[in-house]
This record gives sequence, C-alpha cells and structure tokens, in this order.
Amino acid sequence: MSNVGSISRLPVVAIVLAIATCSIATASPIYNNVHTTNWAGYGTLAPTSTAFTSVTASWTVPTIAPTANDTYLGMWVGLDGLTNSTVEQIGILANYVAGVPSYYGFYETFPSSSVGIDSVTINPGDSLTALITYIGLSHVGDLYRMSLTDNTTGETFSEIAGSGFVNQRANAEWIVEAPTVDGAIAPLSNFGSATFTGASATLNALSPSPISALNNVGIDLISPTNSSAFASALDPSGTSFTVTEAPEPSTLALAAFAGLLLRRRR
Repeated sequence: MSNVGSISRLPVVAIVLAIATCSIATASPIYNNVHTTNWAGYGTLAPTSTAFTSVTASWTVPTIAPTANDTYLGMWVGLDGLTNSTVEQIGILANYVAGVPSYYGFYETFPSSSVGIDSVTINPGDSLTALITYIGLSHVGDLYRMSLTDNTTGETFSEIAGSGFVNQRANAEWIVEAPTVDGAIAPLSNFGSATFTGASATLNALSPSPISALNNVGIDLISPTNSSAFASALDPSGTSFTVTEAPEPSTLALAAFAGLLLRRRR
C-alpha cells in the first residue's frame, strides 16, 4: 500500500492462535466476547460444506483524537482469517503519526501486500459502505470484487483482485483493528467509538444474512498497556453493533487481560 509505509496486518496465523487461545479464556466482563490483542468486532464461521460469497457493512469514519505518540487504526470487513491463514479485506486506516491525522482506504488479499485506494478520499464523518463479493476461481486463485463507496461524497472504488489461493471462505468479519507496525502491534488510535450498520454476509450466493443469523462471536481487543476496544451486543436487527475504545489504563481491560493470562497458564 503506497500510503501505508511499514504498516501491515498481523500475520493471520498469529491472529488465529490468539483467537483460539482467547476463545477458552474468561469472557469479557460485559458481553461474553472472546479476547484478542489486535481485533475488536464480530466474526462468523460458515457451516460445514458451505462458504461465504460476500460480506458488507457501512460505518461513519471516526475522528481520530491527537495523541503524544503515534497511533493507528484499521476498520474493515473481510472474509477468512478467523480460523485460517488467509484474509480478504477492504476498509480504511485512520492514523495519527508525527502529529498529523491521516485517513485512507485500502484492500488486501493476505498474505499479499495491502493496496491503497486513491479514488475515494476519506474524511472523518463520511459514511462509507464496504463490500467484498466472491467471483470465482481463476488461474491466479480465487477472484474477489473489492468495493468501497463514500456515501457522503459519492466517490466509489471497485476492482477485481486475485488472492493467489483457493480460499476456504470459512469466515466473515467486521473488525476494528490495531495494525502491526514494524513487526509489533501498534497503539490503537483514540477513536472513541465506531458503529457498523447493515452488517451481513452471504453463504453460497444465497440471500444475505444478518450477523445474528450466522454462527457468530463477539471479539474484544485487550491491551495491558495501550487502549483496548470492546464490541457491544448486536442490535435487535442483528446487523449493527458498536466498538468502543477504553483508553489506557483501563481497569476493565486490565482485569480482562489478567483473566486471559491466568487461563493461558492453566
């Protein structure tokens, strides 16, 4: 990604290990979510002999507050990555680096590098809709249409991307992330809260299903030193939830992290 520099997603194998470990840890004190060190939001698991063929959601770009140190935030929808070692994702990065906030779009078919989106100018307060649609298998692996629309300005992006693999498409996700910078999980940007709406995924090219109709799990980002983030319960429609930042030092996050460490040592 031309704008991103050294930012990258945490290698997905590490994400999988974190979630596999956290899924047996003590539940979140609020929402009974699993714990990770870099993701907050919701993930889903496709039933046996099925695969996800699309994932979508809308959100309003949060305003990043100034911080003394550099901070980073990703917000995206994706397929795979929760229980396997690939991920197809599209969304935004909102960073505060060297005293300057920056907002831009990206897509990625991990483990390939991220690609910056220049045709959609991202501003705080803009309403965005992201969509990934599986097209089919080709000589470069699975093909996906990556789409990002700024509902506020009308700017759109749509491009077909090859993953280089035959993906399982076993998961769909709606995530706020602390990205990895120079090999380490970066401090999360001070974003306050961010709400996903219209969040749904399609199995086997059938009608879209809300998160609540899928085998879903809430995910909290727990950090002992930086800001953490907690995913709320789903709203009555099953298509909307809010991720709320817990600025450091969060008593709630520290308690959850202590519980996580305790369970890991057993």
